[in-house]
Amino acid sequence: MLVGILAALSFSGSPDELPLHSDAGFCHRVELNHGCCPACGYEWRDGKCVTEQVASSAYCKSLLEPTQMGCCAYCHNHWDGSHCVHAATAESNLPLATFDGSPSSSRTWETVDDPVMGGASVSTFAREGEAGVWSGEVKVVPSLGSPGFCTLRTKGGEVFPDASASTHIGLRLNGESGLPTGDFTMTVGVEGVTTSQSMFSAALSSEHCCGNDCRLPWSAFQPC
Repeated sequence: MLVGILAALSFSGSPDELPLHSDAGFCHRVELNHGCCPACGYEWRDGKCVTEQVASSAYCKSLLEPTQMGCCAYCHNHWDGSHCVHAATAESNLPLATFDGSPSSSRTWETVDDPVMGGASVSTFAREGEAGVWSGEVKVVPSLGSPGFCTLRTKGGEVFPDASASTHIGLRLNGESGLPTGDFTMTVGVEGVTTSQSMFSAALSSEHCCGNDCRLPWSAFQPC
């Protein structure tokens, strides 16, 4: 898995069918479509906005420009070279963990695998460029006859920025990440509320992920 960024996001909406342009919640649905413009048939696929619809209107033709690449200009989105960025909300997104060397969001990571309970799974983590590379293999625990686990965790009791005003947490994976995102689970802890044995988890399901870009509402996290 090549991890690019973990961030707290602030936006509203629901993963219903994308509405028409006249719908009052159109821009919220655009956000859930990763900034791509559904009015011109765009959807987020393989790391970019893709449409099978012929651009017939002046507006849809404008989205073919390199600065748009299918990003919804109507809702003030533009293409930054890797994804759609919303001009009004980009600054409200709060990076929690990145691998670009930024002092405010660089974290110390460690792998914790099932050998701690008699298993044989193994994983490693290394930073390569501006991505974190987590690789390994989950194996069956002989004594249990069921799969073990591999986890990647922050360490050292680092304090994260206050994300209490956010509605979602986002995870962006880079390049070829091997297993489907649906095979992974995200787990978070809250100081003074959870312990290392009792935290909150949410699956990176297709409901909340589009390709390698996941945006999970905090409500998706359940005690584990």
